[in-house]
Amino acid sequence: MTKKIFVALFFISFLLSCKSTSVAIKKTTVKPLTTEQVLDNQFKASVNANTINAKIKVKYITAKKTQNITAKLRLEKDSAIWISLTAIGGIPIAKILIQPNHVLYYEKVNKTSFDGDFSLLSKWLKTDLNFDKIQNLLFAQPVISLSAKELIQTIDASSYLLKTKKKMGNKKAAFWINPINFKLNKQEFSKNKNAFLSFSYLGFDTTTSDFYPNKINIVAQNKKERIKIELNYRSIKFDNPISFPFSIPKGYKSLIIK
Repeated sequence: MTKKIFVALFFISFLLSCKSTSVAIKKTTVKPLTTEQVLDNQFKASVNANTINAKIKVKYITAKKTQNITAKLRLEKDSAIWISLTAIGGIPIAKILIQPNHVLYYEKVNKTSFDGDFSLLSKWLKTDLNFDKIQNLLFAQPVISLSAKELIQTIDASSYLLKTKKKMGNKKAAFWINPINFKLNKQEFSKNKNAFLSFSYLGFDTTTSDFYPNKINIVAQNKKERIKIELNYRSIKFDNPISFPFSIPKGYKSLIIK
């Protein structure tokens, strides 16, 4: 399993899917609010469901190929995120189980696996990962804590746009907040205009008060390549009993973190 595919798997694990009633992002008049008011409303737009069981239609796009994948996702809030990936025809590809202090993973093509913590993954992927960040991405919430004094607010594309005044490490962050439900329309982390990672939430499910994103595009770009992942909801159930079956098959080779 290459690092590139492993990263893509994590991107897929960030998102949910559903075929239920949705509302697309539309142009609307943005009511003037202070940055503190925007952040307060955004914080209140939290997730109430304790469990989620969903199916996802995934399209993975690069300059050289397009691949369609089906993903099953089970999530228990603040506890576990389980993903199973299959190719067309129901051929199993990979499974991953993400817990607050532990990550388990295996893929069938090259028979490789991982059993470790986020400190190892962060070192290998060269990005600071943890369970809370992944869960926030699932629910259209910012992956970092936002403070009004650290942000610049403008209006952009019918959203409240909050940008960090200073870089976080070597990256800048920007958050487009929906003026109706105060979920994120988009969040982006960039080194420059040619190197960035963005998550765009293009529609929201309105069958619950949580406004789950149900159409999401992910774009990862650098000077060498551009990867786009499109996710669309197929089915979703909230607050039903779920389990997280996971066992790394015998004979799989452990990934070596360098």
